[in-house]
Amino acid sequence: MYRKAFFILAAFIMILPWMSAQTDETYICIPLLTDKTVTQIEVDIHGKIYALVQNQYLYKLNTQGEIIAQFSYPAYGKISFFSVNNPEKIFLFYKDAGVLLLLNDQLVVLSQPILLFDLDFFNITLATYVNNSFYLLDQQDEKLIVLDHFLKIKQQIQLPHEAQNCKKIVANLDNSVILYDEREGFFFYDSFGNFEKKIGLKVPHDFQFWGERVIFPEKSILKEYYFDRLEFKETELNRVFNPEIQINSLRIHTQFFVVVDVQGKLYLCRLNR
Repeated sequence: MYRKAFFILAAFIMILPWMSAQTDETYICIPLLTDKTVTQIEVDIHGKIYALVQNQYLYKLNTQGEIIAQFSYPAYGKISFFSVNNPEKIFLFYKDAGVLLLLNDQLVVLSQPILLFDLDFFNITLATYVNNSFYLLDQQDEKLIVLDHFLKIKQQIQLPHEAQNCKKIVANLDNSVILYDEREGFFFYDSFGNFEKKIGLKVPHDFQFWGERVIFPEKSILKEYYFDRLEFKETELNRVFNPEIQINSLRIHTQFFVVVDVQGKLYLCRLNR
């Protein structure tokens, strides 16, 4: 009950800036990391901003846009994915090297790297981490493998044959899982690994989950799709941001937006008061 109330409150708080935007207020966007090309962004529950530069260098910034930590380990190659669901255990996945890493809130490695190839996992294409569990997608064997913190297999979820082009995996705090397939849409599994539903919605690969909705920019429109109501909400971004910023990816927090444009330039956008 308390968790549900928390999410309702968080969703309401997040809506407040948008309510202001709908009254023709706009956002001022300040460029960050001006000499770098950003490829991925995330925002954690504390409002800290994470920017992945050239898929190798991870920067952590505060709400003023100042760098407070950074991490890189080029020997592992490119970072395929990172998650900040738990800001105390930031997760990195190096697909080509078959390596998983956990960092603390200062972007310092918490423990020895997890070498998937040494564990006989040779075909992992997607991975994430939540609640001390690792979620590994083996597309070849059509399985989602869940490991505990001691790297013991907790669960193996057989995927439908139609899910051949999965591009993203989202593990939630309640241990439910959502897979996104670029051709088929979203596949939902409960915390026991049981298939719940499929929603044939096609979206860009870079999207943000917030409660029961998925949020993503499409040209000059911010789209929000509500899975529980099966409906869209659209907001004209040119009314909110400088129309010269061609948005490629976007993350929403309760007090601001973080935006990357098509050239890989990073912006922190706050309500113009």
